[in-house]
Amino acid sequence: MNPTAEDRVRNLLIALSEEALELATSALMLAHPIDGPAFGLRFIPELSQAARRLEQLTVAALRQSGVSWDVLAERYGVSRQSMHRRLSEDVDRQLEQAQLFPDMNQEHAERLLETASALASFLQESLVDDWEAGPNAADARRRQPQSWWREREADG
Repeated sequence: MNPTAEDRVRNLLIALSEEALELATSALMLAHPIDGPAFGLRFIPELSQAARRLEQLTVAALRQSGVSWDVLAERYGVSRQSMHRRLSEDVDRQLEQAQLFPDMNQEHAERLLETASALASFLQESLVDDWEAGPNAADARRRQPQSWWREREADG
């Protein structure tokens, strides 16, 4: 059964929320003054890819909602042709992928929201103290070769 236009937009919005929450969760991990730098090298490439997917999903949702390539290009300050050339294939792919497992995407987005909320609460409680402790932790790691990643690689 083919999804209705309304279902297609809903599924895109779920996928968009999922990707945005994935990006937010990773960004919150980077905000931790002690562990953030070690996470950074691991997550920055993933964050870049997630930002591209987020852009593609946003454009897909807007296109499915009736926004023209001309309007999108105007918002970007580029020509319609360059906007279309750069994003159309990826937008079509994201549209199709969003339709595959919307229930699973929704469950994952809900778990990511819980994780992001827990990370934000943790940071809210410890951030100021960790800013003060961060330089000492960095200095201790500097004195032990490979200490920045040893414990992280064991976890990952």
